[in-house]
Amino acid sequence: MNIGSILVIDKIVESKVNGERVKISHGQSFAVTNLTDISVENLLEIKTSHWSIEASHWLLDVQFNEDRCQARKENSAANLSSLRRFVLAVYKMVKIKTGNKSSLKMFMNKNTSDFSRIEE
Repeated sequence: MNIGSILVIDKIVESKVNGERVKISHGQSFAVTNLTDISVENLLEIKTSHWSIEASHWLLDVQFNEDRCQARKENSAANLSSLRRFVLAVYKMVKIKTGNKSSLKMFMNKNTSDFSRIEE
């Protein structure tokens, strides 16, 4: 592989608790690519869009235990995957529309009903 570009990103991360800044940390991240004749803006867009996808996969794995799912019969794995992604999309829409900053776990707990108590 030939090195076409090296990207160095200076990061400043501000942590807040209850709206008050509690910590500022500085760091750098690096990326090496074989792409040439590409602008810094395009490289940054590629890098940030990749991590956006990784963040979604992390939510699916950690919150929904997707990697541990053992559904194997017919289309069950694909169906469950579609349902998880649907819930994630609804969560993101609600979060954007309402400005709610609750975690996915809190959102799920608040918006899940226990149907076992329904009498027939």
